[in-house]
Amino acid sequence: MEDSFNREASVYLRHKQGHRVPVMVRTYPLYDGDQLIGAIELFSDEKPPIQLMKEIEDLKVLAMTDQLTGIANRRYTESFLSGKLLELDEFKKPFGVALVDIDHFKAVNDTYGHDVGDLAIRMTVKSLVNVVRSSDLVGRWGGEEFLVVFLSVDLEQLKQITERMRMLVEASSVQRDGSDIRVTVSIGSVFVEKPSPKDRIIQMADQLMYQSKVEGRNRITFATLA
Repeated sequence: MEDSFNREASVYLRHKQGHRVPVMVRTYPLYDGDQLIGAIELFSDEKPPIQLMKEIEDLKVLAMTDQLTGIANRRYTESFLSGKLLELDEFKKPFGVALVDIDHFKAVNDTYGHDVGDLAIRMTVKSLVNVVRSSDLVGRWGGEEFLVVFLSVDLEQLKQITERMRMLVEASSVQRDGSDIRVTVSIGSVFVEKPSPKDRIIQMADQLMYQSKVEGRNRITFATLA
């Protein structure tokens, strides 16, 4: 301590139950004027590196995950889409984007309650996830809207996959008081062949989804961005 520097060290001290626990010891020199008269030691819990790393990873997952559904949240979905646009620019690999919206969702909430609305959202998510491949991403865009990014597809494959999503949601249901409650989805899907601003792709998908609503719901409207 004579050099006046603070010290810290990670040590293992004996717990009253007999095992050793990791502790961070911080030592601070104590002076009376210019004379060193002692030191102060502070002891604090230190989590093992493996546990600490696990907690950090868990926090990262939480920061990227929608709490209701367990899928990617909007922040991560936007980041994922931005990354695929960079890959398209560099490697010329087209991909697909679909904006999926549950039809008449407000009516479901108003009629059956928000708990049933949450069940309908989870059911829809499971239907979407069960159709896409492991390389694709399903993210919650907000409320009853979901953004799906399809990698390594052509236009025909994009049409087939999104149609399977629509059909699977339509065929699914949640039960409440002995009744089957069903929902459908309207989808706007964009096949992206050239790099474009992310906001333009989302806006295009949103307009196509709205067109599906106007034309009767429970359908898909496609366009190519080339």
